[in-house]
Amino acid sequence: MNVNDYIQSKYLGVNDLKGKEPVVTIARVAEEDMRDGQTKLAIVINNHPKGILLNKTNTRSIADLYGDETDAWIGKAALVTPPTDHL
Repeated sequence: MNVNDYIQSKYLGVNDLKGKEPVVTIARVAEEDMRDGQTKLAIVINNHPKGILLNKTNTRSIADLYGDETDAWIGKAALVTPPTDHL
C-alpha cells in the first residue's frame, strides 16, 4: 500500500509531479478559502483536473512575470517545480 493513495487533494502536489517539472498553461485564477480563515490564490491549469495553490512566493513570481492583475495571467505559461524541502 502507498499512503499517497489515501491522501487526496484537489491541488497538485509533489507526489503528482513524479519528479517532472512541467510547463503548464494558466486557464484561470481562483480565490480559495483555507480552513484557517486565510484566502489564497490558486491557478487552474489546462488539461489537468487539479489546480495549484499559490503561496506568497509563487504569487509574487507569477506577478513579476505577468503583472499584478490576475486576468493577465490567463493563457500564460508557468513552470511547476517541486519544493526544495521535498527533494
